[in-house]
Amino acid sequence: MQVDDTGDPGRTVTVGHLLDAAEDAFLQAEFDVVRPLLQRFQRTFGTPDADDAVRYAVLRAALAARVGNWPEAVRRCPDSNLDLAATGVVHALAVSALRRLGEEGGRHTDSGTAALAIVLWAHLLDEDDPGDFRALLTGRRGAPVPDELWQEARGHLLGRITDLLHALDVKSGRDVLAAWETAWEAERTDHVLVPQDAGPDGLIPLEDAAWHLMDHGRRLPLLDAYTARHPDPGTWTADSPDHHACADALAQALAERGQDRVRAQEWSEALADFGTAARLGNTLSAAEREAVLRAGNNVGRSRNGYGYSPVTRIHGLELAHTLLPEDGSLAAELTAELVRQGSKVFDSDPRQSRDRFARALAVSPQDRDARRGLDDHLRADLRRALDGLQPR
Repeated sequence: MQVDDTGDPGRTVTVGHLLDAAEDAFLQAEFDVVRPLLQRFQRTFGTPDADDAVRYAVLRAALAARVGNWPEAVRRCPDSNLDLAATGVVHALAVSALRRLGEEGGRHTDSGTAALAIVLWAHLLDEDDPGDFRALLTGRRGAPVPDELWQEARGHLLGRITDLLHALDVKSGRDVLAAWETAWEAERTDHVLVPQDAGPDGLIPLEDAAWHLMDHGRRLPLLDAYTARHPDPGTWTADSPDHHACADALAQALAERGQDRVRAQEWSEALADFGTAARLGNTLSAAEREAVLRAGNNVGRSRNGYGYSPVTRIHGLELAHTLLPEDGSLAAELTAELVRQGSKVFDSDPRQSRDRFARALAVSPQDRDARRGLDDHLRADLRRALDGLQPR
């Protein structure tokens, strides 16, 4: 787009001319020139096209940051296509944001500034170097930057930013789901952060944080943080509004931990994990089915195969049977255990004995021992009634 330049009728001024001049002035620290150029741009061209809008927005954000107006800087700065803006302007804004984060231990920073710093540095330090940051350093250095020097410098910067964000997380008590460090890592791999949407409870959506932790082998920190937020896994279900966002990631994390626990012979804990994963929507894979079966066969027993814990075994077999209802061996073992324990407490605890026989019959309707146990209770009640005693 072109219009007549009223200052010189023989010349025309374009969007590109004004933005180039504004970027050059900013890089030369002629800040008193930048603002009038942008004001003229706004008066002359109004709303810029998409590509020009990025350059304009980054300049406005950088000017706002210079005078400490961080809410304006966050609002102005785009979260994508930053390679369209002058790398030097992006770098200046990124340095200012990072410096702001480090001021007095971050007491005067907010989530928006952190999000801005993360987005800008993730862009500048991208392995593919879309913003040509390496070229900027080459120009300022006056010589090419060798590969080994570039990688060393890049790694050093990544480490310093990570350390700062981690320190701020520790100081503020943020868990891994809300950690700025997690958002930094996720932004570098998946570009999920929008500075304007950053909130005090997390810079990125909870679902994105959960999946990032899962995809990078950090399922235990994920489960620890989520359990601290929601201490009763019995309430974790896929259709619950409180758990829906993280249901898939949690289900996968629990299923993987369940397999780890089977390998460690932690049978009850493994079955509990598989059960919670199922409520969150997990469908057992072949390996997981094998793990459930192994845990069910061993739950409640000591490592040498003896020393039953009846309550633990029945509870574990119930979980295993719920997960694998079609498995005949689990149903048979659960039935046998219920009958066995029902017989043991036939006289000492008739109510519990009846319950166990009844449950055994529900699991295996044709089981004769379970039916016989209930019949024996009925006969005992009849004898007491005939003897004039109140049946229990």
